[in-house]
This record gives sequence, C-alpha cells and structure tokens, in this order.
Amino acid sequence: LGNTLSPLHSFGLLFYNSLLSLPPLVVLVLLLGETSQLSTYEYFNAPGFWMLFCATGSMGFVLNLAIFLCTTHNSALATSVTGNVKDIVSTGLGLFAFGDFRVSFFNIVGLCISMMGSMWYSYVKLNAGVPGSKTPSGTVGKGEQRV
Repeated sequence: LGNTLSPLHSFGLLFYNSLLSLPPLVVLVLLLGETSQLSTYEYFNAPGFWMLFCATGSMGFVLNLAIFLCTTHNSALATSVTGNVKDIVSTGLGLFAFGDFRVSFFNIVGLCISMMGSMWYSYVKLNAGVPGSKTPSGTVGKGEQRV
C-alpha cells in the first residue's frame, strides 16, 4: 500500500494507523472507567511505573514497525510465516519459563493442533504460488493446466 497507492512510507502508515485507533481507544477508556482506576493506582507517580509504561509503548511501536517493514519488503506470506514461528517459539518458551502452566493431555493436544494448523496453512499458501506444484486439494499451481 505504501509503495503503490500513496507516497506514505512505513512510518507514515504506522503513524496514521495509530492516530485512527486513538478515538475508539479514548471512548473505551471513558466507558470502562479506566481513568478513575488509573488516578487511584498507588504507583501512578512512581518513576519505575512510568519507565515501564514508556518501555511497553516503545516495544509496541517497534513491533508494529517491524510488521509493517516485513510486509513492505517481503510479502504477506512471509509476515504470516514469521508470525507463526514467533508464536511457536513464544509458546515453547512460555511453557518452561512460567510455572503456572498445567501440563495435561488436552493442553498439549490443543497446542499441537494449533501449531500444526498454522504450519499447514503456511505450507498451502506457499505452494499455491509455486508454478507446477500440486496443492493438498489437488489443484494445479499457476501456469499449468490439468490433464
């Protein structure tokens, strides 16, 4: 979008995306009473709170910028694949880093189905664009006719 339809670059797209999401966020904050909860938060004036608050906002900015840049320089498929890899790695690290995960048969099966589904989706999408490759549905790739 930034390269073909308008002169905006990744920073511009990120800026306008954030700017357009601000009004609904303000409405939700006001409707849910977040302002009163924030004003009564005991660590509201602590420097550590504001340091972590700014660090969280900065990490969100960097994450959104990385997603925009990945999609701009690669493709939506590459962004999807890197997202799947990130999900797999973060889920695996979360299993071992935090002690509140209960290992049960259904938890493990659910995680495996989720990961296998995302990998299968990436595989199908990747092979759908390769000339001459057969997708799992039996269709023929681009540039080839069925005999």
